[in-house]
Amino acid sequence: DMRYRLLPLYYDLARENYDTGLPVIRRLDVVYPQYAEASRNDEYLLGDYILIAPISTAEKDENGVVSDTRTVFLPEGSWIDVWSGKRYAGPATVTVTHPIETSPVFVREGALVVLAQNMSNTNEKVWDSLTLDVYPSVNFGAEARLYEDDVTTDAYQYGEYRTTDLTMEYRDGKMVVTIGGAEGSFGGERAFGNRSWNVR
Repeated sequence: DMRYRLLPLYYDLARENYDTGLPVIRRLDVVYPQYAEASRNDEYLLGDYILIAPISTAEKDENGVVSDTRTVFLPEGSWIDVWSGKRYAGPATVTVTHPIETSPVFVREGALVVLAQNMSNTNEKVWDSLTLDVYPSVNFGAEARLYEDDVTTDAYQYGEYRTTDLTMEYRDGKMVVTIGGAEGSFGGERAFGNRSWNVR
């Protein structure tokens, strides 16, 4: 389930919300105020790099597939439909058709997305093995952060947490991805020492 794989992103955004008040789910004009089209209320950003445009109405076609066609505004950059792999150049308003199970989700080229393992609930697995999805771009660098705490107490309010900085940049003709060392500490079973990364 994509929701559980995206838990590291949700958790980092929740921490950012705690620190700054920025909402976890953001209207596009929070990040892209220069576009009048970004003020629409039927699509949103999850972090800086993931754009979600929910399908609210749908109809069955002659094959029994429930889908709908809708318009989506995409800001500057190249945006990839995660379900089809199709690329769209922004800024532009595009028309897409999706089954209701795969509402339009786009990731901007020049993005880093941390994914947890597949799981069926939030406590099923610790984050000792993570995937870093890299969406290379020669035009955009990317920064991401992995935020962790014990998930059960309020010790994070007193500095008991750790962060790992992740960056991507195009430098000297090469794409350079850096996974920094973990900074900080906390207690509990989620405070393991080693982690494996799958970079793809």
